[in-house]
Amino acid sequence: MELIEKLGIDWKIIFAQIVNFFLLLALLYFFLYKPILNVLEKRREKIKKSLEEADAMSEKMENVKRETEKKIAQAEKEAVRIIRKTRVQMDKDQEKIRRKAIQEAKEIKKEAQEEAERNKEKLVKEIQKEVGNLVVELSEKIIKRNLQAIDKEKLNQELIASVKSKKKL
Repeated sequence: MELIEKLGIDWKIIFAQIVNFFLLLALLYFFLYKPILNVLEKRREKIKKSLEEADAMSEKMENVKRETEKKIAQAEKEAVRIIRKTRVQMDKDQEKIRRKAIQEAKEIKKEAQEEAERNKEKLVKEIQKEVGNLVVELSEKIIKRNLQAIDKEKLNQELIASVKSKKKL
């Protein structure tokens, strides 16, 4: 202790400085270090929460992306199905239209043939009527002339030949 006194060290001052040091340490701990630790802890929790939210959002985005891809795939399948169905229906409609056109063409052809037959019959009747009129006219002329038997025979043959040639028309 003598040595300590010779060096000029006062125990009371050292003890007071040690107490002051620990008081300063306690004050710094309670008023500076603890609030800083609290701020750091709150910041750490906030960062942790933000990271968790980011992970949750990322997971939600991934789920939304998968759902979107599923819906797109379903929409593509539905579009392909509709296109196929439309093509099949279109082929059926084309076949139906083709058959209808063929049927109408047959009907038109049949009507044209019937019309031609009616025109032919009408023409034949007109020719027969005309031939009848010619026969009557010729007969009148023959009677008026009072021809001889030879001339009558010749006239009859010409009349028959004329009627036969007109029937062939």
